[in-house]
Amino acid sequence: MEVVSKKKLVLVTGRANLPLAEEVASWRERILEAVGSSARVLVDIVPDLELLTGPLPAVPALGPTETRNRFNAAFREFIGTFARPDRPLVLLLDDLQWADSASVSLFVTLAGDT
Repeated sequence: MEVVSKKKLVLVTGRANLPLAEEVASWRERILEAVGSSARVLVDIVPDLELLTGPLPAVPALGPTETRNRFNAAFREFIGTFARPDRPLVLLLDDLQWADSASVSLFVTLAGDT
């Protein structure tokens, strides 16, 4: 297993047959393909993600409901790049009693996606 740190980006890969640059490029392509033009909303929440995606254009301003829906959809697609039948993903959520309504809505969106 190889662990590489560049600035704040840490990539852990167990695929020794694929050079690191190709591994990063592969993840970049998967994420941008899945999330599309909404990738910027994820970078606005997780700025270090831009180390992987590169610079992204701004997204159009929307109303509150549309903004939440766009974020939920982008986050669901982003998580989907990691959670696949051949590569399951487990999320451990702690202290859910303190979650706000937007977070609960996001969890419900993720849980309903099969």
